[in-house]
Amino acid sequence: MAKKKTERKFGRTAYGLRAPIVKEGDDIRKIAVETVLNSGLTVSDRDILCITESVVARTAGLYATVDDIAQDVRKKFVNEEGKFGHLVLWYPIYSRNRFAICLKGIARAMDPGATLFIPVGPKDEVGNQLVNQVTGVDIIKYYTEICEAEGVKVSFWGKDEGEYKKLYSKLVRLENHLVCPVRDNEEIMDALDLAKATIDDDSAYNCYSLADILTDKSEFGLYGSNKASEEMVKLFPSTTLCHKLVREVQAEMKAQTGKTIEVAIYGDGSYHDIPSGILEMLDPMSCPGYTDGLDTFPSEVKIKNLADEKYKDLTGKELEEAIKKEAKNAGDTSGKMISQGCTPRHLTGLIASAADLISGSGSCGTPFVYFQGYFDNLGDE
Repeated sequence: MAKKKTERKFGRTAYGLRAPIVKEGDDIRKIAVETVLNSGLTVSDRDILCITESVVARTAGLYATVDDIAQDVRKKFVNEEGKFGHLVLWYPIYSRNRFAICLKGIARAMDPGATLFIPVGPKDEVGNQLVNQVTGVDIIKYYTEICEAEGVKVSFWGKDEGEYKKLYSKLVRLENHLVCPVRDNEEIMDALDLAKATIDDDSAYNCYSLADILTDKSEFGLYGSNKASEEMVKLFPSTTLCHKLVREVQAEMKAQTGKTIEVAIYGDGSYHDIPSGILEMLDPMSCPGYTDGLDTFPSEVKIKNLADEKYKDLTGKELEEAIKKEAKNAGDTSGKMISQGCTPRHLTGLIASAADLISGSGSCGTPFVYFQGYFDNLGDE
């Protein structure tokens, strides 16, 4: 008797893979491959292994001290007399993890008694409030303590829109400016340059962004850095390092299993959902390295639209089979109406976001996320 075909019950699946705690100098390529091979999963072509940027940076020794930050900031802003006075810090993130250690280095670079001017709003660029809703940390109080401990005064300006507009013209007249947002920093720097150009004076003017600090250590400078200790930050790994690593892991998995999987390095996810408390997008990019099979967009059909329009007169098994056939034979749906409503995002952003949510950022111990069936659809048996 022929064995009855079992109907497939699972589509895409993702697994957070536990791995050893890595340190500087560890072979992350070897650890990644061994973690997959020891997981008990059956490796198939087009599976996807995602590796968090954190373990890549840590094994590569991508760290910077507060003194490193201070030295480079001072080199950028010190004047001909060897002085580094007042500084305007534009739109910093309200974060103990992301910005506090950077702030310590910036304040340490300044001359004692100088003032750090920080324009602020009720929220930062990703929605964090001046008094954090979850932790209760008062950012103004916390940042003030950091600056004063380094012998620098701090003045927070523009807590409401009216005050900000009133004082903006005074701030742009100051000599030194450091632009801190992750996104739109170039636009802000251009706006400051334009505003400065309209002022009829010959005063000195220095304007940099966090991306310009410690570029000898990371192509992204301080963008994407986060706290490693009270005197050190971990930097975001370069795209060169990440692209090299994913190809090495892919080649090693092919040698070990005969299967070609895709590999990606992921950072913060590309999502911004304030009502649910998801406030990410603080890394320079969500996916700094990936293999060629991920360099594309999803090719899908919208089941809801097919069921509600093209096959609205069908029901049950007949409807299911019709949609399966559409999915199986769809081919490249880019730009076609049959895909309307499907997420038009690059695949790497979607995968990195999913991996970031699955792995978490605490004590889960799963720096690798393994996807199976990601490219499958209803038409696949």
